[in-house]
Amino acid sequence: MFSAMGSRRSRRAELIIKLGAVALFAVGCALIWWYELSVSRPKAICLQRPGAVWSAKDHKCRVTAQAACESNGGWWDAMDGICAKVVSIPSITGRR
Repeated sequence: MFSAMGSRRSRRAELIIKLGAVALFAVGCALIWWYELSVSRPKAICLQRPGAVWSAKDHKCRVTAQAACESNGGWWDAMDGICAKVVSIPSITGRR
């Protein structure tokens, strides 16, 4: 009689261990998926932009003022910190 009880207990313990391993695997996969979508991928996309800096503290992409100015076709004056637009003479005078 004890042998039948022992095998039932061992099967139950084996099932609990298997379910625990599957649950641990599922949680690990979910954590890796979350990390890839929320941290790793946005960081890689951010760093592809010129002049962009990734802030690890708040997980945000920051673009320097100089890089933003130059990417919009402006001219950055570092001394005064001004983004100036280059204006061509023909656009002012209306001549060719």
